[in-house]
Amino acid sequence: MKIEINLLEIMHEDGETVKEAIYRQVTEQLLEWTKKDVAEQVKSCINREVGKIVAAAVAEETPKLVQGVLDAEFTPTSQWGYKSEPTTFRKELLKSFTEQMVYKVDDCGRVTNTYSRAVKEIIDGQVATFKKEFNSLITANLMRQAFAHAEKALTDRLREQAGLK
Repeated sequence: MKIEINLLEIMHEDGETVKEAIYRQVTEQLLEWTKKDVAEQVKSCINREVGKIVAAAVAEETPKLVQGVLDAEFTPTSQWGYKSEPTTFRKELLKSFTEQMVYKVDDCGRVTNTYSRAVKEIIDGQVATFKKEFNSLITANLMRQAFAHAEKALTDRLREQAGLK
């Protein structure tokens, strides 16, 4: 904290002693700093408390608001002005999800919607895992059979050559 004293003010004050002028300037500066500090603290406390109140209100009211929006009834109108049966956002979302949850592949074998892509990714992953495990089992079994056959063929040949057969 820095206190500044204006000497020009002290020299031009009429009827005020030097001690009184210095005391007045120091108290004015301290009072100004205190006002600013108190104002900043009050502002900070108010902002903190208002933030807590607003956050609590938003947390409490958001589910009610979302429920209200989902259950609010409206009448869909086409671009030509034809009105459909009244419905709610919840019903329309359910209808849209139900329509999208159909596995579709076009004539060229391309996946056409998000649900189909997700199902295809899962199936492709499981098929790849199965293929890897199947190939490792077949390879191991094939090797075992090949070694058994080779061992038997070598044994038979050695017996033939040794005249044991």
